[in-house]
Amino acid sequence: MLLGAGAANCGGGGDDDCKAGSVGCPCTDLGQCLGGLQCLSNYCVQGPGPGSASASGSASGSASGSATEPTSSTTDDPTGGSDPSDSEGSEPGGPRILQLLTNVTAITEDEAVTFTAVVTDPDGVADVIGGSLTSTDGTISFGAFATSGEEGAYSLQLSWSQIHQADKVEFETPSVIRTFRAEFFDQSGKSAFKTVDITLTCDDGERVTPAACNAVCTDLDSDDLNCSHCAIECERWDPDLKIGACVASACSPTFYGCVYYDDFVNCDQTCATFGETCVAGGCAGDTSRNTQSDQCDSSSYGNDAHACNENPNEHNITCCCSQTI
Repeated sequence: MLLGAGAANCGGGGDDDCKAGSVGCPCTDLGQCLGGLQCLSNYCVQGPGPGSASASGSASGSASGSATEPTSSTTDDPTGGSDPSDSEGSEPGGPRILQLLTNVTAITEDEAVTFTAVVTDPDGVADVIGGSLTSTDGTISFGAFATSGEEGAYSLQLSWSQIHQADKVEFETPSVIRTFRAEFFDQSGKSAFKTVDITLTCDDGERVTPAACNAVCTDLDSDDLNCSHCAIECERWDPDLKIGACVASACSPTFYGCVYYDDFVNCDQTCATFGETCVAGGCAGDTSRNTQSDQCDSSSYGNDAHACNENPNEHNITCCCSQTI
């Protein structure tokens, strides 16, 4: 069953052509509706029910795994105008958004949300030409609503990646609230709008510092490419030994330089040339490493935790230095 079906019984001549108590028409004088309909803002609409998660018949799971019933909605005041928070409004004589629903209140990466709207018009639902979903200021479009099998009912499914394509998904908090604006127009150019909030989240209960960097959920506590903040990259020297890795939102010490022994003084001086400080024994227990080659790569061997002002008198030496971000 479709969420909040549209004003299918409403004729083309406005409220006078509607039978009181019918779907999309005014409620009876006693504030009642026929056939189990709900009276909302003096109009009869179908309320959300079991199995009506999306107008398109497909539902997307939320971060909590529940997506079987509408969990976010707004309803319209058919008298027109907008409220102080500008969350809804309509022009006199124009279309009215009776309901705006979402099947979930929160999504994470690889998930989607379905928006459904029930729209009517004083001149009949046939006078409504369509609607779109945008940012609150209307500058970013997320797509157009599609009509469903019943008059006055519209739906639009929007994935995490589609949101990112239109408006970059990046936040350094566990979650962020995005407000979406649905606006519908009639043939005379009059319009009505309504807003609804969706939470974008990367908090899976396991990440220490959850965040979204370029639409990818990550942990700023341990991500070598996004350490403490998005796009802050640690210089990882040896993946196996985790030298230079992001630990507790900070880049751990790593090896800098490769100095020939004739030019080498000590690790204090080598690290200082890179604006860093020598860390005695800070890189897997070593203060420096040396090799016969001039590459000083991970095939070199360690010189243990000698003092930073000592010269190990080896061939080509790389030093363990702090890694400032």
